[in-house]
Amino acid sequence: MASRRPISDASPRLGPVLGWSGVVVALACALLYLSPPPAGLVLPALSVLLLAGGFGLAAGTWLRLLPQRLGGARSYDIAGALVFLGFAAALVGDSAQTIALLDEMQARGLTASAK
Repeated sequence: MASRRPISDASPRLGPVLGWSGVVVALACALLYLSPPPAGLVLPALSVLLLAGGFGLAAGTWLRLLPQRLGGARSYDIAGALVFLGFAAALVGDSAQTIALLDEMQARGLTASAK
């Protein structure tokens, strides 16, 4: 039976990148709390944020800016979960309602600038 290397119990130093990402997430939550988007844009916005976070985490790990392990999980696993949830949020959202809402917002913006 082959012996396995033991996984270290000490979590790696996560560095300033994850600290700043926590600050960005907190600011985004505060912005959404202070000025919530229309109901039809919540899932598309969440989808974009989750996809960007997942791809950013994967790119940061691939470029060796972030450690391979974040706590007890591999960072690629976390990135994959974020991307999966982002695609799920995009699929669950009602695209017809979102497009109608964006058209209405564009019409109001054009009407307001024409006056």
